[in-house]
Amino acid sequence: MRDGASAGTNFGTATILAVKNSTTGFNRRAFLKFDLSGVGSVSSARLRLFGSFGGTSGSTIPVLVHSVVNTSWSETGITWNNQPAIGGALASVSVGTTARYWEWDVTAYIKSQKSAGNNLVTLEVQTDTNNSAVTSFNSREATANPPQLVIVR
Repeated sequence: MRDGASAGTNFGTATILAVKNSTTGFNRRAFLKFDLSGVGSVSSARLRLFGSFGGTSGSTIPVLVHSVVNTSWSETGITWNNQPAIGGALASVSVGTTARYWEWDVTAYIKSQKSAGNNLVTLEVQTDTNNSAVTSFNSREATANPPQLVIVR
């Protein structure tokens, strides 16, 4: 999703999840929802996203994953203007310019949500560092390497 002139536009069917912290009108965030109804106990949980930072070759940018309590949003309805409240940061990974899978440990949050009886979880992805370059990850609509929540039982 994007702020500024595109704040009311939905990007739910895009093949790229773009994240960026910049000036008004150029900020980007991504929300992901996962169904845990078929998951029993959780030993570990990792969010895996395939992509790269669009900055200068060899550089990195910290990408954070935040908790989001609200799971009632829809992929084709969420916009910057109606996005749910973002909770605390769960994990940070320095994403580089080489496209590959990057992983965030979200074990504690997923365990807490399962313990509370919640079968849907929302995670928000963003950069907190001001930068003009976009960090792009494949969405589930991409032809390969979609987002994954890898759970070990």
